[in-house]
Amino acid sequence: MLLEYLIILFLLIIICFFYEYSGKPISKNSGIPVYCLSCIILVLFAGLRYRVGVDTLNYIALHDYMPEWREILNPENVLLNREFGWIVLSSIAKILGDDFIYVQLIVAFIVNISVFYFMYKYAILKFTAILIYFVVFYPYLNFEIMRESVAISIFLVLGIKYIKNKQWVKYVLIVFLCVAFHTSAIFLLLIPILKSAVRALHKSNFLVFNTILFFISLILAPIFIKYLLSLPFGNIIAHKLEFYSEYEFSLLGNISAYIVYVLFPLVLSFFVSSKGYNNKEMLIVYSMVGTLVALFSIFFRLLNYLTPFLILALAEVIYRVLINKDNAYRFGKAVLFILFILIFFNYKLFIPAEKGYPIRWYAHWFPYYSVFNQQIDPDREFINNL
Repeated sequence: MLLEYLIILFLLIIICFFYEYSGKPISKNSGIPVYCLSCIILVLFAGLRYRVGVDTLNYIALHDYMPEWREILNPENVLLNREFGWIVLSSIAKILGDDFIYVQLIVAFIVNISVFYFMYKYAILKFTAILIYFVVFYPYLNFEIMRESVAISIFLVLGIKYIKNKQWVKYVLIVFLCVAFHTSAIFLLLIPILKSAVRALHKSNFLVFNTILFFISLILAPIFIKYLLSLPFGNIIAHKLEFYSEYEFSLLGNISAYIVYVLFPLVLSFFVSSKGYNNKEMLIVYSMVGTLVALFSIFFRLLNYLTPFLILALAEVIYRVLINKDNAYRFGKAVLFILFILIFFNYKLFIPAEKGYPIRWYAHWFPYYSVFNQQIDPDREFINNL
């Protein structure tokens, strides 16, 4: 049901109001127990779901074929088309029991502990950052991209630290650990390079630069795809192109992609500071990577590794609105900005999940069923069977 989402959303809003919006003096550590409780709620909400998330259904279907712990080195595991890290995680889960719920609980624990740790360390408004995380990223991260979500979690907890300390050997090792869960994580090797480029070009007009990159990508897209098909493994690429054809954008889609992936993070970068992890740089990197979406739309998946920084920036903007005591309407503006975030990042929930079918995208996650209320949503199952 939708009610479960609304209850958690309302709870997080109340917590934000009490600890960050009320203006009452609150000791620094008084919110830690509530912060931990919020984490536990989100872990259990994801871990105890029942057939929620279309990708989750695919994981469930394959789970019976995943090896036991003693068989993880069996050469035949390559036929499963799953990275070694995921095979190990699934094998550990099978020690606890054969039901897929144990995989869900392990992944939910890793992912949400990592996100809460990251937000606690870097967010100015920690509870607000968690509220935005729940609205913007939580269902997709927990219910859909489970292998990639583990890779993202490792990057947030360990990778960021090694980038900050310029411990490049350790960082490369962490990247390969991430790749062990999802091959897309090889992209993380570019993060330090892109950050250095942004720092070196700090006086450049990134709005113009990234806009030009976006349109160059748009023009080169047909050539790029034709080149992929000409490679020795072109048959595999063709299959992938067909599989991801649903992500291809129309003219309106390309305009939306430019606004969401290129323009919005750049505009946001004007309102954040260069302190802490220098989130301004990461937003520009986000926009740079976003230009690749025009080249091949599935590149938007790379932005999953950078979305936590976008969440940090959104929380910082709300903070800057709230601390402006000369503005009598600052609380109302903060609420309006949160509503904007809710709409801006969730409008796609109401577009068709598949071309030619009336089922909306929200069927991936709504309604919610738990292991205590095991029901099957026919729309979700239908999307999966397509």
